[in-house]
Amino acid sequence: MRSVAILTLGVLAACAAKPGASTEWTQIQRDRLERLHAVRRPDAALAGVLGHAPQAGGQDPRHIDQREPQLPGAGPRPFRGPLLATSVALGFGNVAARIDGTRLDDRADARSLAVGLDAGTGAGLETKLWSSETELFLGQRINDGVVPADAAANLTGVDAFPHVWFSALDGALRVPVRLGVFADWQHLDHERAGVDREWIGIGPRLVIEPTWRLLSGQRAALDLVGRLGGDVGAACFGETFVGGDDRDLTVRWGGEAGLSLRALLGAMHAELGYHVQHTWYGPIDSDLFGDRARTELQRQQVFIGFGLTY
Repeated sequence: MRSVAILTLGVLAACAAKPGASTEWTQIQRDRLERLHAVRRPDAALAGVLGHAPQAGGQDPRHIDQREPQLPGAGPRPFRGPLLATSVALGFGNVAARIDGTRLDDRADARSLAVGLDAGTGAGLETKLWSSETELFLGQRINDGVVPADAAANLTGVDAFPHVWFSALDGALRVPVRLGVFADWQHLDHERAGVDREWIGIGPRLVIEPTWRLLSGQRAALDLVGRLGGDVGAACFGETFVGGDDRDLTVRWGGEAGLSLRALLGAMHAELGYHVQHTWYGPIDSDLFGDRARTELQRQQVFIGFGLTY
């Protein structure tokens, strides 16, 4: 009885179906069979894929729920310059000292060492050390606090220049500018007389380094580098001698100039050049030194340097 009912319902459903439904289903099946047995055309398939590619201007025609998330690290990356550039330079030249109102005016051979650091963030640090190899004021006499004594002296010093830097121009001509605060110490040691004299200075400094690109290759280049700088500040003068010591405060100003050739090869560079730095100290008044006018200290050297950019 159940089988008869099912068969009756099937006959009624077939009679109720629209005549065109069977024809439409037959056409769908025919299309599927034709695509299945059709000749493969890779160029047509590629054209179809390209037709569904994202449109110009970054627009993606797919629906938002069809888009896949970007892989980590994909897409454009921000530009990142060198993290750190280091340099070391060894100089050979001389130092000079002249004190107004005295016969102390001489020059002696000296050597120097300079270390530089430049961070990609625009921070920099320059440190220089120097020392005379031979003695200044040979054959001169000074008062040691009790009696006249041999004035022979050595000049040593150190200069630190923390700063920020930026390039005012870019291209074949670049103009790096360094602006910061210097702190330096210069020491005249009259060892035979037992007299020490020192100046400790601090103040703002500005240095400009115009750089011309002379030759350029894929990984190598040659630059002509100039250097012009100036500073002004205050200096504390101190002296010790036989039986006493004294202090005074004065003004200080200075200037520097240099020229060098810098060869670059990949991350390394080598440099050969000349540099001179002159410092003037204002009048001081001390027990041993007396009431003196300006004191001048100078150093100059030919230097050779090497550097590496990380």
